[in-house]
Amino acid sequence: MGRGGAYFLSGFIAGSVAAFCMKQLFGLAVNPIFPLSAATIATILYIITLQLGFVHRRPRLLVILPLLSLFFCGFANMGRTALPPQSENAQKEFQNGVVHEISEIIENFTIKKISGILEGPKEKGVAIAFITGEKGHIPRNLKEAYRQSGAMHVLALSGLHIGIIYAILNLTFSFLDMHISSRRVKFAICTLFIFMYAAITGFGASVQRAAIMVTVWKLLSMSRRDGGRWSVLLLSACIILLINPNELADIGFQLSFAAMAGIIGISPTLCESIKIFGRHGACRFLRAVWNLICISTACQIATAPLVLYYFDSFPFFFLITNIAAIPFVTISLYILVFSLITCNIPIIGNLSGSILQITLKILNWIIEYIGI
Repeated sequence: MGRGGAYFLSGFIAGSVAAFCMKQLFGLAVNPIFPLSAATIATILYIITLQLGFVHRRPRLLVILPLLSLFFCGFANMGRTALPPQSENAQKEFQNGVVHEISEIIENFTIKKISGILEGPKEKGVAIAFITGEKGHIPRNLKEAYRQSGAMHVLALSGLHIGIIYAILNLTFSFLDMHISSRRVKFAICTLFIFMYAAITGFGASVQRAAIMVTVWKLLSMSRRDGGRWSVLLLSACIILLINPNELADIGFQLSFAAMAGIIGISPTLCESIKIFGRHGACRFLRAVWNLICISTACQIATAPLVLYYFDSFPFFFLITNIAAIPFVTISLYILVFSLITCNIPIIGNLSGSILQITLKILNWIIEYIGI
């Protein structure tokens, strides 16, 4: 799926956005019958042009007609929001039933383990938030510091956490990289763990989006297709909207995909604006810091209109916060997972718990210094 795939997928997204805007601005509910009929007509015309050989004389029809068909399909898909939300109610009942009970058991077990590893309410609260997404255990003043510094996203389960957890799983099962069939087994195991983790944590919208995006990216890379970052992003959005069209109205959906679009579209240009040459340690460190600066800036540029519209505020210290916080968040997550696994081993468990305590203390001190 190369550039053409991204081009056609954008038609579906454009149709969904058009239907959403029409409903929000004019209050008009979309009836799925009419756009589906238009999509069917466009598809039939496309087949006729192929059969009659009109493509050689009208090559643009080969692109325009499928794009129109997908546009009307996206338009019709958003029309499902006007129908009785039976599937959505069933999903909520399922989440409030079996998933809620399992997630509550896992959360209580995790809290008990973390309480045995760490000392102090601040470190315990942040560690619990990293694993379960539950921020109720964090003291109010520390939570306010995270909000003021623009680092609240590191406490919510999102793409950052799912990406780190997938990297841990990828490293754990790296012994399966020997053959193509074993790599498929590894992909299946990692994907299963990711979706089990998403289900245990309540299958929140941000976790669901991140899990789908990671799965699509790995699936396209394993199929040896030129997936392209735009194709992965748009295909993930299409899958999520097919599952639940109401996601388009969710602030988290808009912010997460805007941030990813900024990383894909803006960040490479910023990274290439200053090139750091050399292979020794200092250059590698500077290159990593510069890349982090570019990614953080790109995210904020892309999400700034939405943040100002919804929250009437802007985290001006986002750059300092991300440069200082994200490395410690990444290190803390790795050590936290390792500590939970080795907590019953006398020497290793105590050592990993002490290191985790120090990294979380440094992280909280940085956030409090910036945010208060």
